[in-house]
Amino acid sequence: ATTAGAHWRRDGGEHNLRTRTRTTESLTHTMERHRPARALWLLAVAALLCLLPPRAEGAKLERYNIDTANITTSGISSGACMATQLHVSWSSLFSGVASLAGVPYWCARDNVANALLCIEAPSSVHVNQLVEATTFAEDTLSIDDTKNMQNDKVWLFSGTLDNVVSTDSVKQVEAYYEHYIPDRSNFMTQYSLPAAHTWPTVDWGNPCNISAEPYLSYCDYDTAQSIFSFFHGTLRNATAAPPNNILSFSQEYYTPLKVLPALLSLDSIGYVYVPTACRNGAKCALHVTFHGCLQGRKYVGLDFVQHSGFNEWAEANNIIVLYPQAVKTAVNPQGCWDWWGYTGTAYATKLGPQIATIKGMIDALVG
Repeated sequence: ATTAGAHWRRDGGEHNLRTRTRTTESLTHTMERHRPARALWLLAVAALLCLLPPRAEGAKLERYNIDTANITTSGISSGACMATQLHVSWSSLFSGVASLAGVPYWCARDNVANALLCIEAPSSVHVNQLVEATTFAEDTLSIDDTKNMQNDKVWLFSGTLDNVVSTDSVKQVEAYYEHYIPDRSNFMTQYSLPAAHTWPTVDWGNPCNISAEPYLSYCDYDTAQSIFSFFHGTLRNATAAPPNNILSFSQEYYTPLKVLPALLSLDSIGYVYVPTACRNGAKCALHVTFHGCLQGRKYVGLDFVQHSGFNEWAEANNIIVLYPQAVKTAVNPQGCWDWWGYTGTAYATKLGPQIATIKGMIDALVG
């Protein structure tokens, strides 16, 4: 019985082995025959996965006790243009704007060729036409009532060695705002510093006559202090800014319809500096500042966030500083903020996707 059982198991095993072999050969043949279709299917799945929103990196912005009468904005180069666009679009929210090496609102008129004229041939730009365009945007409710700007403060900077955006271009920003702000004491201009196309600091970065990454230069000039003192009056002396007060957050939470930030040329990550007192419930001002082209996180890491000079003054004077981040795309190869229309014709209004995203961040911080 034992021998018969063993013979039966051996024959059965051989039969099963032959069956499995034929099955394997059949499957191999089928897979070889359908390999092109399978490859296309895998590519389709991979493409679909690329379109799905990834898990957000970083947390949501927290709500703080923000003094809504003291919300201001600033930026350099394309960031200066974005600061102006944000200010004009949501003038009911802002009390001041600072523009370093920027051009007037709507200067590019939704056209990259016009954008080049704004910085290369400023005499070809007519501020009266930009004011007319602003009136149209106001009449169509695309921006806030321009009367909101009449008491706002405007801080302007142009370095004498800037060969990217001329002082004449920056003076056009001044002329534009003069249409809305009658009091000259609400303007502060700095047009005499021998600085290149860069963000001036007291003692950090490149030499002042150099315009190169990270586009911060030691010029023995405290840009952050000048901006904050003009907006807020006498300041307490700057103090050390604890690194753990720099908080990262996911910008994806604030894009319109939660679209992928990259589709709007926005980074997945943004930063906010929250002074110690603000984290503990003190009433604080809010400042939104925009880096320039080639100056976002993907280019210079945290250099602009850590070394613009804002954080030390913010820590001492209870000012939260929001640092949104842009990235390069095929239509924006230098990671600039949209001031010529690469995100759509509404780019300079409340409906502009980048402006709408920043507004969402502000709303989250204010609560």
